[in-house]
Formats: sequence, structure tokens, C-alpha cells
Amino acid sequence: MRRVPNNINRGFLNNLAWFITSLLLAFFIWVLAVTQANPIAERTFRNIPIRLEMDEGLTVVNSPTLIARVNVFAPASVLDALTSDDIIVRADLRGLPTGVEHVVPLTTEVARRAITDTQPTQITVVLEPIVSRQIPVNIHIIGEPPADLRREDPIPEIAQVRVSGAQSRVEQVVAAVGEINLTDVRTSIDEIITLVPVNSEGQQVQDVTLEPQSVNVSVEIVRRDDIREFPVRPNFLFETLPDGYVITSMNYTPETVFVGGNPQILESLQDTLLTEPIDLTGRTESFELSVPIQLPEQGLILFDNQTVTISVEISALTSVKQFDAIPVEVIGVDENVEVRLAPEAVSVIITAPQAQLDALSASDVRVAIDLNGLEAGNYSVEPEATVLQAQVTVDNITVLPANIGVEIILPQTPTPEVTAPPSEASTP
Repeated sequence: MRRVPNNINRGFLNNLAWFITSLLLAFFIWVLAVTQANPIAERTFRNIPIRLEMDEGLTVVNSPTLIARVNVFAPASVLDALTSDDIIVRADLRGLPTGVEHVVPLTTEVARRAITDTQPTQITVVLEPIVSRQIPVNIHIIGEPPADLRREDPIPEIAQVRVSGAQSRVEQVVAAVGEINLTDVRTSIDEIITLVPVNSEGQQVQDVTLEPQSVNVSVEIVRRDDIREFPVRPNFLFETLPDGYVITSMNYTPETVFVGGNPQILESLQDTLLTEPIDLTGRTESFELSVPIQLPEQGLILFDNQTVTISVEISALTSVKQFDAIPVEVIGVDENVEVRLAPEAVSVIITAPQAQLDALSASDVRVAIDLNGLEAGNYSVEPEATVLQAQVTVDNITVLPANIGVEIILPQTPTPEVTAPPSEASTP
């Protein structure tokens, strides 16, 4: 058998080594070129829902985190095409026993080749079986109809509903409760009411389902014959209101009251009740007071309100009065300065409550012009009018004419007399 010379073996090995080295170098250069053209990058996807995979008939009763953050490492071209829908985060709960805590790792799948980093990496869950049972329907009344009406007990269309959910939650539920507000309701009602599962303390139980979730409820409301609603009217003695004053507005509460008593007596009463008489003597300003309600028959009873609170606004009737020949006074000048006015007397028109105007006379009105700071010359000055009686409320005051012609004349300074010196006598 011929033996291969050693130099041939060495040549083959050398060639093989060079070939492998060249191949690795070429692969490295290719990877480098691809990486530079499409580099590895990172992208974060938030709010990725965690899918819980569990056996049928079970549910999670605690509150684990159900949202994950996934950091994806992949070539830039892959990341550019990636969306949240391409990422799935799962928690495999299948085969886990119920009633105890389990720490379950999360697994992440990406539709394209990539490396992921998911946070959190695990969740804690407690499983329970899903059960259901029948519970009674209870309807609670909030508020009551007006006193002259009576309601019957609410009647739900069905007496029971089915509650479903985790066993521990369903065991807490004692009833499905609905509420109806009958405040100010005057007619029978037939409404669909939403039901709420509650425990023995009346508190709502969360994370359970009612079937159906609402129920039709009817409540009959009928009129009572021993109680009747009556409008109320304040009984003002308007003739006692002082002259020159008028009631500008009035409101009161309540406007209606409920009266109880014999049905025949109630039926015979007039439609409106009056308060006790309200004397307006001396009332010249707005006021508020409470007044008892008059009951026309014995044996009647007032419910809730025995009095009516009344607010009344009173205003004085205004009128206009003219005062003529009111002299114009001059202020703001020295006594030795001559002032000429045109005219020297004016008319004053005053708008005020009639009763106050009747008490005014011309002597109560003053008109003046202020010449302070004015030098000699001719001016047109607006006069100011005032009423000397402080208790008079003046709505408007007008002076006619609106301007006074004024001439200011300063006193003349006397010129000193110059005496001629005596002439010298001529010498003979």
C-alpha cells in the first residue's frame, strides 16, 4: 500500500486552512456590510395586553398586572414594520389549582425574528371556579310622592335574577337591588330599573354579572281623600299702604300647602287658602315676615308648613315739581369783586318721591355757581342745585337754564394825582 507523502498532506491542510479562513473572513465582511446597511436597533412597545390562558370554568379573582412593556431588539427594517399587534404576551394558567396564589412567568412572541425584553417578567394570580345562582330582586323607594297621594308597594316584573362570577364573590351577593325615586311623582309609573348586586350590608359587589341586568318595575300611585293640596295667597290690606308708595314685587313660600281632615270638609273648601291679614301701615321700605295660614274650618290640620314667609319690595311713587325764581348764589370770589349774572334767578326741576316733594318749598332749594380761580372776564358757568333737607331722596335735579352768563369785574386801583412843581419867578 502506497503512503501519501507528508508534503502532500501538509499542502492540503494548508490549503484547507486558508480556505476556511477566507470563508470566515468573507462571512465577517458580509455580516459587517449587512449590519451597517441595516443596523440592530431597539424599540419599546407599551401597553401590550397580557393574554391569560386558563382552563374553562375558571377566573382570576385577584388583580394582577394585565399590561406589559416589551423592548424589541431587531434590525431597523424589521422594527420599522413592527406594530403592537405583532407582539403577543401570554401567561399560561392551564392546569393550575384553584384557591392558592401562583407566580406565572410571561412569554412573549413577535411576528418577526427579534429579541425581546418584557416587563414585568411574571404575574401573581389566584384562580377560582365560576359559579352562578338565583338571587331575589329588591326594589328600594327613594323619596315619597306628595302628601295627598299614596303609593303601593313596587312590583318587579320578575322576582329573581341569576348572578355569575368567581365563587367567593357570588357567595357574598344576597340580592339584586334597584332604586326608584318617587319625589314629587303624582302618577303611577312603569319603568325599567337597573339592578345592582349587593352584600348583606347593602354594599355593591364588584366583578359579578347579573342576568338580566335590569327589570321592569311598576308602582301604583293613588289619591288620598283625607289630604288635599291647596294654593296659598297672602292677604294684604292694601288700603293701609302709605300714600305715595307702591308694592313693586312680592314673592312667598310655600305657594301650596297640604291640609288633612274629614274628606267631606276638604271637598267643600274653596280652592285657595289665605294668610292672616297683613297690615301695611307705616311700611315705606322693603320687608320680610312670616304669616300664619288661616284654616276656614275646625278639625283641619296643616302638614309641614304652618306659616308663609313673604318678601315684599316697596318703592316710593316718584313725581316732578318745579321751583321758580330760585336766586343764584356766587361762591369763590372776594367781596370787593363785582359779579354780574344773567340770569340772576333760575328754575329748578326736582324728581323725587311724591310724599317728599309735597314737603319741599322753594326755600329748601339752593343754586350756586363756583367762580374760584377765575380772573376778570366773561364766562358761561354751569350752576349746581342742592336740596337742603337731607332726608329727601332726589332721583334727578335739573336747573333751567343749564348755564349762567357771568361777568367778573375786578375793582379798579385809583391813579395817584400828580402835582406840578411851582414855576420859578423871573428876575427883574
